[in-house]
Amino acid sequence: MSRRALIRAGRRSGGERRSLRRGTIRLLVLGWIALAVGISSSAIEGPQVGRPAPREAFLTPPRLVDGALSLDGTRLAFAARTQNDATIEVAWLDTRTLARRSLFTSRSVRGIDWSTSGDGLVLDVELPATAGARSRRAIGWMPIEGERPRLAWALDPLRQQRVRGVDPSHPHHVLVSETLPDGDRHRLVRVDATTGRVEEIFASSRPIGPFLLDPAGHLGWLQRAEGSHTIVSRVVPGLEGSRVLDVLRCEFERACSLEAAMGDRLFVRQSLDGNLAGLVEIHAPLDPTTQTVAHVEASLRSSDPQELSDLAGVVVDRPFGSPRFAVHHTERRRHHALDPAAAVHLERITARLPDADLAIEARSGVGRWWIEERGDRLERPRHHLYDPRSGTMREILADLRSPQLDPERLVARRHLSYIASDGNEVHGFVSLPRMGDLSSAPIVVQVHGGPWNHARSGYSGLAQFLADRGYVVFEPNFRGSTGYGFRYLASAQGDFGDGRVQQDILDGVDHLATLGWGDGQRVAIIGHSFGGFSVLGALAFTPDRFRVGIASAAPIDLTRSLRRVAEQEVDDGTPSLRAVASELLIDLEDPAAVAALRQRSPEHRVADTARPLLMIAGARDAKVSVVEIRHYALELERRGRDISLLIDPSAGHGFHKPLLRTAHAYLLETLLAQHLDGEPIPPPADPRLRDYLDANLVLRGASLEGPDDGAAR
Repeated sequence: MSRRALIRAGRRSGGERRSLRRGTIRLLVLGWIALAVGISSSAIEGPQVGRPAPREAFLTPPRLVDGALSLDGTRLAFAARTQNDATIEVAWLDTRTLARRSLFTSRSVRGIDWSTSGDGLVLDVELPATAGARSRRAIGWMPIEGERPRLAWALDPLRQQRVRGVDPSHPHHVLVSETLPDGDRHRLVRVDATTGRVEEIFASSRPIGPFLLDPAGHLGWLQRAEGSHTIVSRVVPGLEGSRVLDVLRCEFERACSLEAAMGDRLFVRQSLDGNLAGLVEIHAPLDPTTQTVAHVEASLRSSDPQELSDLAGVVVDRPFGSPRFAVHHTERRRHHALDPAAAVHLERITARLPDADLAIEARSGVGRWWIEERGDRLERPRHHLYDPRSGTMREILADLRSPQLDPERLVARRHLSYIASDGNEVHGFVSLPRMGDLSSAPIVVQVHGGPWNHARSGYSGLAQFLADRGYVVFEPNFRGSTGYGFRYLASAQGDFGDGRVQQDILDGVDHLATLGWGDGQRVAIIGHSFGGFSVLGALAFTPDRFRVGIASAAPIDLTRSLRRVAEQEVDDGTPSLRAVASELLIDLEDPAAVAALRQRSPEHRVADTARPLLMIAGARDAKVSVVEIRHYALELERRGRDISLLIDPSAGHGFHKPLLRTAHAYLLETLLAQHLDGEPIPPPADPRLRDYLDANLVLRGASLEGPDDGAAR
């Protein structure tokens, strides 16, 4: 129950959507061509920085873990990391000195939000694992005055219970969805965080997807999926139960999702032209006599003025206010005001923070707004308070930023567009190191996961780490990526094997070389999840283009991994992964189509994989089979290839473990330096890292053998 889960009653976060699956095809960004075409190959971004910074500086997590603004905008609650714990604090925003008070310290709290009443915090608590069982989540309660935090209600994994947000209509309550043991009944309940008392709000024979409550606490709007379609319904309460009246039925290319509602007015994210999505206002009044939807009117409320991107999110006044800003995300996060008052506030904010990448949490009352300033060269976000009455703004919580890096080291992460070999426009990001002759710099291609996802703007520790070592970092948003409209998403036509997607990546490398941004003869490729799959494909299909590859959590066969994930997913009101795959890749139930795609996968070209390769995997990965990864690596070893394999026994699909992240950075730096003609990397000085590598590097190829390897057996 993170802050993003708690911040609205059943709504999706108004911020960025991190995947197609969770975001019903969150399509951001259609283009951005004017990237420094006139800059010469010798251009630099500032004084050349000398010795590389310690790799640990790029891995240090931020001190500010989570934060939440009270509904009246007068107080801010936040969690600040201290070693392995987090201290929960409250700041009073109407005081000149920003009075702060520490409430308690805990290592089990994972998220916080304010109760609607404002007299306490609702906590997302992780209960410790017991013998034979995994850790569980619970709802906690922390009064602001007088008491210690306490557990209120433990979630039951057998009922697939999920926290859906703080209840905006009740003082101390949290909304939870669940599936009853027979699997035929699904409920939405409110749980009193102070007592654990449970009250049913809505019951259905279908899983409960995204929803919106009305001010009385009734379910007002509901979203569900049927195949590749999304359906938005109005829910009418009655004495004999609620009636669900369908209002919108959205085709796959015009997928719709709930954003906000005010009475008969509903705001959804939708593409009206089958490509770029905007904010659409739906007017669906009830007939007072029949209590049915009399008619439905749709109008486009906002779209990107630059015609570059889809709607990325909406800033809405809590708890039942109207949308204030539409958010689009291309070269940075851009806000567009939805009413004259919001326009005045936005002008004041951007005057103070021009061209900044902002996240805004607004309030309609007299309280302050919370502004988070981000940026590709801003290692730690800055936080500001904005007073909508006076238009003044001041920075807060500066003591929690604790940046580790000299700002002079950090480089811009530029949005890039180029024309691919088939004549179509493709997009991505590039980070250029601080050096004189960029044409001599080696290139590292970093491929995003998904595949239905995209590289975004903002600070990237990995990109900065590589640029600091003198590499040009290219992050392609190949066709098939989200973020550039539905047509861009669909234009890959399922060609994720040896085909269009890989060619887009190669064309991007060639484009960089024509600009003088990198040496096209010294190129490495790295990636996680689908990015790792792309690494395997690059080394199998085009080994002459890359000197080395590093693949983490890499599916060996894309269809098997998709099926594996599809078997674990739950219905959350968006098209299922099987439906998405059927529209954008192949029908996973069609044996002929699956066989054809497998024939074009790296697994069937293992004999052609001749370049050095490092694979990293988690033994507890629920999405990618570590057994398949091991077999693939062993087959390469049998053929005499330079293959290394690290398996962390406790890691899953996401590499959150600090020691694993440190090992990944060390091995990455070592292999890139060795194969892209860099300075040799000395053995790790930290004995914990040496022991970790010695225990978990199950295969050591030629690249990691030899007298200079401090962890060698």
